[in-house]
Amino acid sequence: MKTQENNKMVFPKLFGSVVVLLLASITLVSFKTNVKTTTNSIASPYYHLIGADNSNIKYVGRIDMSSPAAPKFSNPGVYFKAKFRGEHIAIDMEDETNLNYIAIVIDNASPVRLLIEKGRKTYTVATGLTKGDHTILICKETESGVGSLIFYGFRCAGLAEVTDMTSRKIECYGNSITCGAKMLLGIPCDLTNNNTNWNAANSAYLSYGALTARSLNAQWQLTSVSGIGLIHSCCNMRNTMPMVYDRLSLNDATSPKWDFSRYTPDVVTICLGENDGSPAVASQEFKTTYVAFIKTIRGKYPQASVFCLTSPMADSSSSSTCLFKVMKETLASVVDSLNKAGDSKVYWVALPHDMNNGCPKQGHPGEAEHRQTAVVLEAAIKAKMGW
Repeated sequence: MKTQENNKMVFPKLFGSVVVLLLASITLVSFKTNVKTTTNSIASPYYHLIGADNSNIKYVGRIDMSSPAAPKFSNPGVYFKAKFRGEHIAIDMEDETNLNYIAIVIDNASPVRLLIEKGRKTYTVATGLTKGDHTILICKETESGVGSLIFYGFRCAGLAEVTDMTSRKIECYGNSITCGAKMLLGIPCDLTNNNTNWNAANSAYLSYGALTARSLNAQWQLTSVSGIGLIHSCCNMRNTMPMVYDRLSLNDATSPKWDFSRYTPDVVTICLGENDGSPAVASQEFKTTYVAFIKTIRGKYPQASVFCLTSPMADSSSSSTCLFKVMKETLASVVDSLNKAGDSKVYWVALPHDMNNGCPKQGHPGEAEHRQTAVVLEAAIKAKMGW
């Protein structure tokens, strides 16, 4: 991303790793431009490693913590947060593929994204800040299909206890829409359309689920995979959501099982059916599988409220088989069945539809459309949860 020309600063090679991004708190910029890199040098005494296993770092999401000093994660929307001291901060991180982006948020300002490179490297992510304490949040923007990131720690003057972690929790099950896929315009979209990086235009941090959670002062977890369906996935995918919902990595039905006790949401949203297609969504098999899936989720989270969502990409043509119409009928039937069976904490929500103004040629919701979707979902959750 571009930094303002009148706020240029120079940076060094640190600890054998190239510094690739400057982010000052006064120069946070839009996602729609490219990340500039720099290898200039400046001496700094603040860059000693505080390991990823430090108790002041708060992690949220399906993360492999089998090596606490090197947590590994692949799913979109996984994030961690810390409070740090001083005017500078860097991170040590490694990517498997050269394709993963992260969003960096300093002091709750606008996010800036960074492409992580293969091999362990040190990335300066903030400098020139005011003295004192600051917060940093790092969120994985891209999907499990482009591999994992490994985090080794922060390089800064010190960490302090994070005191503003909300106890509210939301988990969002879904497909590419829930991942925040194909949302961004500009250079990220160009990289997607020219097949350089099919995840470049993704933004989990700006997805409707993450936006809704932050607006409701809740934590978020995105349990989502592009192309996935409930009974039928697209693009020759063999997995469906019931096959991977309980896995550490959602792209691999053979990955280790996820420990559901590590994250117990108050709210679960389910947005599936776009990839199944209208005939499948109208079928009894889809309804039966949906009811069974909710019962499975209920077994993991006995107290959670479950919100079944129509697809923001669903068409609303005059056809009797248009996906939006079929989804409303099917979800109403599913929820009615569960309510009559005694589960009163299951609801359905008609989200905005016909949303495909993200990256051109990709047919997915854009940034503004995710915001519109989040407004509707937030209102529905507020009405039932009293948040």
